[in-house]
Amino acid sequence: MEFLKSGDGRYYFMVAIIKQNENISRKLIRARDLLDAETEILKNLNFGEQLLGFEVCSIPKILPTLRC
Repeated sequence: MEFLKSGDGRYYFMVAIIKQNENISRKLIRARDLLDAETEILKNLNFGEQLLGFEVCSIPKILPTLRC
């Protein structure tokens, strides 16, 4: 994930991996770098949720797994 530290101003799509009790879920977010991603997800966590990490994905990889 070294390219996320480049500071080139581009946005990347990342999947935040969230744990609540025994359940693991994922939230799609858009961020410029890892610090931006962490800040964005931490301010939107619900009570009892814990951030486990991030997956950086390309749009073709994400789209088939999204549910509306």
